[in-house]
Amino acid sequence: MTRILRTFRFLVIFVILGLTTGCWDRNEMDDLALVIASGIDLTDDGQLEITLQIALPTGIPSAVQSGGAARNQSSSSRPAGGTHRK
Repeated sequence: MTRILRTFRFLVIFVILGLTTGCWDRNEMDDLALVIASGIDLTDDGQLEITLQIALPTGIPSAVQSGGAARNQSSSSRPAGGTHRK
């Protein structure tokens, strides 16, 4: 009897776990900023310049796509700002 009860509990837990998982908090690849490379430089006037190279998922062709016009696969950004030193 205990073996049947233990198996039944296992099946109930397994079904509950299977039904309660989902994609409610998923993040779409097109909404993410995937940083490929980064760099920090000190400019001549004493400001920090941060360079980020961000992958653009919409520019990367999938295995299904073939041919067509090539799109940019990454974007670069270079903001500059002051340092903590005075």
